[in-house]
Amino acid sequence: MATDIENNDDTMTRLKDSVQSLKADVAELQDRASAGLRDLKEKGQVYRERSGEVIDSVAEYCKENPQQAALIAGATGLGVGIILGLLMRGK
Repeated sequence: MATDIENNDDTMTRLKDSVQSLKADVAELQDRASAGLRDLKEKGQVYRERSGEVIDSVAEYCKENPQQAALIAGATGLGVGIILGLLMRGK
């Protein structure tokens, strides 16, 4: 009977140690995930700012050169249309 109690105590001690170890691992993973999320948010903000700058510069170009912008847009649309037409016809 005393051996059973000692075995149970040992088992409980090992389980407590395992739980503590798991808690530490979970805390570390949470910290790493939070850091990764912070990095992603920062990168997203940088990309949003850059895309806004590109859109602004394209809009400015279109205002300064409306005919050229219309020709570029038309040629791009025609090219995409031809490519899509070829892809759809091939199936």
